[in-house]
Amino acid sequence: MDNFKWLKEVAGINDNHWHKDNVIRYWDIPDHEFYDKEKRYTAFIKPTDIKGIDYAYEYNCFNDITWMELLNRLKRFRDVRNKNSSREELIDHAHNDYNEQKAVMKYGNTLITITGQHRLALAKFLEIPSIKVYVVENIFNHDRYSRFIKRQAFVERFKSLGFLDDSFTVDYKNCIDNWLVIRIYGNHCIIYEQAFDEFFDFYEKIKVKGILSRMLMKAEELTNSYREYNLRIEDKSFLFTVRHLVRKHKFQNIT
Repeated sequence: MDNFKWLKEVAGINDNHWHKDNVIRYWDIPDHEFYDKEKRYTAFIKPTDIKGIDYAYEYNCFNDITWMELLNRLKRFRDVRNKNSSREELIDHAHNDYNEQKAVMKYGNTLITITGQHRLALAKFLEIPSIKVYVVENIFNHDRYSRFIKRQAFVERFKSLGFLDDSFTVDYKNCIDNWLVIRIYGNHCIIYEQAFDEFFDFYEKIKVKGILSRMLMKAEELTNSYREYNLRIEDKSFLFTVRHLVRKHKFQNIT
């Protein structure tokens, strides 16, 4: 007899729609990278609010499983069955901390079990109203997320103008940097975020059409080497140093 059928027989639990829900992993939580561990405390939670587990390389680490599958795969549930023979005993077992306090991670309103997998899964299936756990609450970092969204918009614009490869992506780590390495007419250049807007404005205004622009490009070729090194744009005052490369880059894009 599997664990679920045994619980139905001993504790009188009923089928529930969430039994077929996936046991989520913390990395399934949208934008989980932007949560910071900030609060640790003990609190009472509602076990049915638990949506997932984090258990090294076991259970749902590599494959999706439902709560029903988790219950039937719990490695030490045989001991639970051998030592408890009634709903009351099972509830007492779920509340007991023994030598390991039950603990969850909290992401917004989502709870993920990190210790006490058997007891908290049992509490969830028994639908115990509340249970005491240690909580590691992760607070969403709105400032870093806002920075990520803003940087993503800049990166897409750099891509559209050919200054970054299409494969370049922004993540929660590199969005912290206040600079990017772009490629201007084949030359790598560090550009700092305080110069992003000025750079785009400079690019839009620089002229590449007409005889005068062609003459300027020719003159710039004579006074500047094809391959430039240690290029950097810290603010708008540095734009003049890359003017000839930006002009070539834009000319190449429109021809």
